[in-house]
Amino acid sequence: MLLGDRRPCPAANPSVDPDELPVLAAETGSNTDKPGRHVDERLRSVIARDVASVEARYSPPEQIRDFALAPEPFSVESGELTPTLKIRRNVVARRHAVLVDALYPTP
Repeated sequence: MLLGDRRPCPAANPSVDPDELPVLAAETGSNTDKPGRHVDERLRSVIARDVASVEARYSPPEQIRDFALAPEPFSVESGELTPTLKIRRNVVARRHAVLVDALYPTP
């Protein structure tokens, strides 16, 4: 999920597809089943590489400055996705407010 409304720069709060977790675990050597996997630096570096490859298509003002991985994949059951798999931005923003606020340090 991209963020940036009423903020100084774009940021992101990506969620990892649960089907991709075993692939990422094999690639990074990390345990993606454990709580706190969203702060694992090996996993974060792989996601950062993917983010950078996507950002190459955008101008610098459109590129995200930072991102914070969501602790759990977004799901319909958690209320973060609609039944048609659209992100409920207000729910995600509220649930991950601490992570999002950390992306924007106060001056």
